Amino acid sequence: MNAGKFLHAIVAAALFTGIFTFASPADYLPTAHAETIADYDELIKQNPTMADAYFLRGGEYYKANNYEQAIADFTKAIELDPNFKTVYYIRGLIHNLMKNYDQAIADFTRAIELDPNDSDSYYNRGSTYHDLKNYEQAIADFTKVMQIKPNHSKAYIERGKVYADLNNHARAMYDFTRAIELAPNDAESYIVRGEEYQNLKKYAQATNDFDKAIQLDASNSEAYFLRGDTYFQLKNYDSAIADYSKTIELDEYYVTLAYHKRGLAYYNTKNYELAIEDLTKVTELAPNQAALAYFVRGNSYGCLKNYKSAVADFTKSIELNPNSSTAYSNRGWCRLVMKNYEQAIIDFNKAIELNPNDVLAYIRRGFGYRELKDYERAVADYTKAIELKPDDDRAYICRGHAYKTIGENEKAEADFAKARELENK
Repeated sequence: MNAGKFLHAIVAAALFTGIFTFASPADYLPTAHAETIADYDELIKQNPTMADAYFLRGGEYYKANNYEQAIADFTKAIELDPNFKTVYYIRGLIHNLMKNYDQAIADFTRAIELDPNDSDSYYNRGSTYHDLKNYEQAIADFTKVMQIKPNHSKAYIERGKVYADLNNHARAMYDFTRAIELAPNDAESYIVRGEEYQNLKKYAQATNDFDKAIQLDASNSEAYFLRGDTYFQLKNYDSAIADYSKTIELDEYYVTLAYHKRGLAYYNTKNYELAIEDLTKVTELAPNQAALAYFVRGNSYGCLKNYKSAVADFTKSIELNPNSSTAYSNRGWCRLVMKNYEQAIIDFNKAIELNPNDVLAYIRRGFGYRELKDYERAVADYTKAIELKPDDDRAYICRGHAYKTIGENEKAEADFAKARELENK
């Protein structure tokens, strides 16, 4: 067989592989090919108008993660053969990977023009529309896939995700359940329905679906992670920790999130040392997205009375999220404990600026003023806290002590009495 016929045979094989839906360009590229780009360079040199040669070399560039050169070769193949549908499709997939969504849609659309029954191009164009939040077009494309291939379970999954994003939970649940009916051994179908149950706070049903997904695929880290989240919402922290641990063992993709959530679970069970260990891992893996990790680790240090480390973590959390009133308030509290009253009050001022309804910040700032013997401001802050939350016994107790210190015993006793009344309710 000569080179031209050989290459056409390969491309024909690629066109009729029988693969239902393609996850990446590599799934669609033929495997019987010359082993090096240099081989294709030579072939192109000898046959500069052979579209198939550019197509195959483009595939090699893709596999080498050289997407720009891959697109250049696919574009050349299209110039030589404008009706080369497969190339449009694969170039669309690569554009999607590169987040060139408009170009991806144009390529999938051209592939559909060349073959109106190309369910894969409809499917991937629908996914691209979903990425662009063009929900109406996404739904239309996934629906078209179902018309062409009524048993396409993945199309039901993807359309269900669009409906979920639109908060059309009934339609989403229908699609996910239909996907399970069509592919009862597909773990993904149970995972997406479990997520939808989770969003609806139907945690028992969510857990059942994640259990089934794990039964079908014991190495599915996403199922373990999401089941862990469900247990976390139920405050079943021990089970959540076990699932997050399994996630960390299985997969790098979810590892940062799993460390983060396991750290929160440890914190909620007052296992502060292990919380610090996990949250430290998060700060190492994603230092610029770790505002909450620094914040919770700061809380953990505070609970262990390591106030210096707590202040450092709250400071880092504030750097990453300067609008967190709670981080300022908690840092201020640590500074109060360390008797750095002026700096503490600056923090409480900022916390109140960011959240004028922060009752605890007023109480804490009042404590700081009291330590500085500025009783008038202390009383004013406790009074403001009471205005914001009249049933908070802490504010009455603190104001009572402030009144007592300045000799206003009648007012002090009235506040203490009110605090006892609230405490006994």
